[in-house]
Amino acid sequence: MSSDHHVAAIVPARDIDVSEAFYRRLGFDTVNDYGDYRLMDDGRGWRIHLRSTPGWPGRIEDNPLGLYLYVEDVDAVADRVRELILEPQGPHAR
Repeated sequence: MSSDHHVAAIVPARDIDVSEAFYRRLGFDTVNDYGDYRLMDDGRGWRIHLRSTPGWPGRIEDNPLGLYLYVEDVDAVADRVRELILEPQGPHAR
């Protein structure tokens, strides 16, 4: 994969430390930390920018954010965060 061809999502983080810990469990490392803005990368093409947004959304169920992470073994990745998954069906292969 070329480092010139990738995408990075800016993801709102109600609690940036908790969000950072969650993405670390998925295999991301923090590559830049600006306090309320953190850049994370898995070294293989996944890149996320966490932006501190305390109080947003007002209710967690009103969060419209969706993030698709494409990986060969979705179950192995999901096992890293299984107890944190909110959706009953959880991550799954499509």
